[in-house]
Amino acid sequence: MAAPLQAELPLEGERVFSVTEINEQARDLVEEAFRRVRVQGEISGYLHHSSGHRYFTLKDERSSIKCAFFSGRARGLKLKLENGQQVICVGTLSIYTARGEFQLVVESVEMGGLGMLFQKLEALKKKMQAEGLFDEGRKRPLPAFPRKVGVVTSPEGAAIRDILKILRRRAPQIAVLIYPVKVQGEGAAAEIAAGIRWMGANSGCDLIVAGRGGGSIEDLWAFNEEIVARAIADCPLPVISAVGHEKDWLLTDLVADVRAPTPSGAAEILAKSREEIGERIAKLLVQMSSSLSRTVSARRERLFALKDRPGFRRVLSSMSQLIQRVESLRVSSHDAVRRKVEQGRRRLAAERVALERSSPRAILERRVQLVRSFLSRLPLLVSKTLDARRQRAGELRTVLMARAPVTAIAQRRERVGHQGKLLAGAMMAVLEERRTRLLRAQLVLDALGPLKVLERGYSICFREGRRGVVKDASTVATDERLEIQLHVGSIEVVVKPGT
Repeated sequence: MAAPLQAELPLEGERVFSVTEINEQARDLVEEAFRRVRVQGEISGYLHHSSGHRYFTLKDERSSIKCAFFSGRARGLKLKLENGQQVICVGTLSIYTARGEFQLVVESVEMGGLGMLFQKLEALKKKMQAEGLFDEGRKRPLPAFPRKVGVVTSPEGAAIRDILKILRRRAPQIAVLIYPVKVQGEGAAAEIAAGIRWMGANSGCDLIVAGRGGGSIEDLWAFNEEIVARAIADCPLPVISAVGHEKDWLLTDLVADVRAPTPSGAAEILAKSREEIGERIAKLLVQMSSSLSRTVSARRERLFALKDRPGFRRVLSSMSQLIQRVESLRVSSHDAVRRKVEQGRRRLAAERVALERSSPRAILERRVQLVRSFLSRLPLLVSKTLDARRQRAGELRTVLMARAPVTAIAQRRERVGHQGKLLAGAMMAVLEERRTRLLRAQLVLDALGPLKVLERGYSICFREGRRGVVKDASTVATDERLEIQLHVGSIEVVVKPGT
């Protein structure tokens, strides 16, 4: 069993508000936080009071808010308010304290969403109509047999696919030049206008198609922009406007030379099929032949009616000749017309063949065939070229090997090695000879040297410090120090006076 609810008693000293007080304080807080706001929504429950005050609810998909538009502010309003209208209300958020209702006290109202756009569009239409841009007299006829058509549209949309499909089936001789643009969103109008201007100045086309597939009015709005309409009006080439569906009428439809209900409709206008042209020629030929036959028959009947009258019998023969001549002329003219038609057909067929040969597809096919032929011959050509280059490289390698520094260095190194061996042998022989002579000289020196004499018991007497050899006793002074060199060692002596 659930526990019983217990009401919390207010704390001692805690303030208790009245309903009016709490509503007034909430109103002050809201008005302080939202002094001036802009709110967009749809009007519902609209009430225009006899006092001049206006009350309504502003709503969107999920919420709504009460609005009070008092007479002092509403008196200068030029816009007629009604239920279902999209508007932007400017005012202050507040609370109606008597009922505690959250409301917007409105100061001004303006059109919102598409309403404002349509208002501006109507003003632009009046301006351009006053300039004469919608006049039928300024619109140019389309060329009967265009050779090249420029299309300003999205390259990824259904519109260009439909146009190309119809032209490919019904008029393959028509070349198509596409200027890719955005067709909705920010910057779309500027791109479309730039594409029309470029096509008119540089494309070499016979006419231009500007358009896109269907969508909401917001999606199509770029074709309601003044910059696009002005570009079409200033274009030196005829322009077909092909935007949306048949029910969609846009500013470009009013300015363009021709309005097509859809992009496919624009292609149908351009693509007079070969069958249609042949049928038209045949129909004209039948009409001309029939008219000529009726004229000749009428003249013949008149002549036969006059032949029995007095004065005409004498010229009957002449008239018969004239009739024969007329008949001959009819036949010859019929033959001449037939020949002209046949010549026209042959010329048309030749033109069609020439157009097909000069069409981008034919040119592309010829280029593809050339590329395929080249690719088929490329391996053989590469093989022959490589073989020739290999043979030439072998010849050059042989010549280079004969003249290469490495070969010359090896030859010189071999010669240097041989010369080095010869030089080493000669040096060894010279050294051996010098060694032999040196040994002989050494033996002679040893035999004649003083040391050999000392070995036999002789000695050498030197003055002190070995400053000289004493050869004569009379040259020695008393007390002079002398050094006597023996075979082994030496002796220092002092000279004493002799007896």
